[in-house]
Amino acid sequence: MGLKRAVSDYKREISDLYWDERRWDSINGIDFSSFEKLAEIHLGKADPLGAAKIYQALFEIIAHKMDDVDDSYGTFAQDFSDYLDMYMDCIGKADLGPVERKRQIEYLFARSLEEPDYFEDEYDAALSNLCTSIEEIEHWEGLVKAHLLEENPEGHEGQELWGSRGIELVSAKLRMLWRDGRKGEFYDLIERYNGYSEEICLWYAKALMEGGEKNRSVEVAEKGISIFQDRGSLDLRKFLNDIYRNSDVEKLRESLRWLFLHIGEWKYYHELKASAGPEAWKSYLSRIIDYLSAQENRFTRTIIQVYLLEGMYDQAIRRTLEARSLCLLNENRSELKDRYPAEYFNAYRELIVSIASKATTRKHYQNVASNLRSMSEVPGFEDEFKEFVQGLRVEYRRRPAFIDEMKDL
Repeated sequence: MGLKRAVSDYKREISDLYWDERRWDSINGIDFSSFEKLAEIHLGKADPLGAAKIYQALFEIIAHKMDDVDDSYGTFAQDFSDYLDMYMDCIGKADLGPVERKRQIEYLFARSLEEPDYFEDEYDAALSNLCTSIEEIEHWEGLVKAHLLEENPEGHEGQELWGSRGIELVSAKLRMLWRDGRKGEFYDLIERYNGYSEEICLWYAKALMEGGEKNRSVEVAEKGISIFQDRGSLDLRKFLNDIYRNSDVEKLRESLRWLFLHIGEWKYYHELKASAGPEAWKSYLSRIIDYLSAQENRFTRTIIQVYLLEGMYDQAIRRTLEARSLCLLNENRSELKDRYPAEYFNAYRELIVSIASKATTRKHYQNVASNLRSMSEVPGFEDEFKEFVQGLRVEYRRRPAFIDEMKDL
């Protein structure tokens, strides 16, 4: 491989690596290090465009060959991302003029249309980083609009935003407008598109707050919450919480309840309880339990923890036993074994008999022995425990590894 090569030359050589690997049942990784070293040579000679050719050939071939490989572990997708990043770094070092930079925008946009859909976001992020002026952003925007017109000749203004691609473009344009102090254009654009992504909506709300328009900021953020459901509204809710703490305690409590139920972080539970006070807390607790209970077994661990925190031990033991899980028995042992020793001992015995009957390896036997040690902590059943362990030794006497794991019980 010489130092003066075209992109097409490198692509042929990289393709040959795939051909060499076809002796295997599937291709799940290729050593591209020889090309990486060659690119480093170019960089060492202050030739970033020479290195860029190599990285370009690498990510283009990787994308082209994705249907021919096994990428279960994401190896090729990561290689693609790495080489595209290296290419963009080289382009940045090359200090291109305006015409060449526009050609790069056109090249990356064209590649984004040709490659698999799952690389579209990678190209859009690269374009966002490449475009450092309003003129460049608008050149990219013009390419996208022309493409949309080709796809949908009768398209109208409401179809101007095109998923993640449009969000990336609008976000980049907003950054440029804000940086350049073009506040009027910034607000016009963000007003138009703040309902398309939580990121833009949050940005708008914060900008309004910084501009002293608190009521409008809250209005925008609350509207965003109604649009972006579940985890999509997380950052908006956190933003509003900081406002509600000093202005609207009821909205704060509702937000904390939502965050706990949908995000699962206990800090929101504890803050809600502290904010509500004893009487109001009863109502919130009831609603929390109703919600968790209605989700079948999805929140079993969470609802048991709620019962334990609130001293609702009868409900906690009931849900723990219903789960028929040694993991949950062990997790809640310190809280429940002394209060419900008979129930705990019997639950351990039933579940251990079940897993012991299926144990066939040393690891299985170690798991049984570990649970037996946990079972031995249940108070008031020392004799019954010894009898149970002896019964296991007799039943599994032909499994020496099992007997060995129980030797200290």
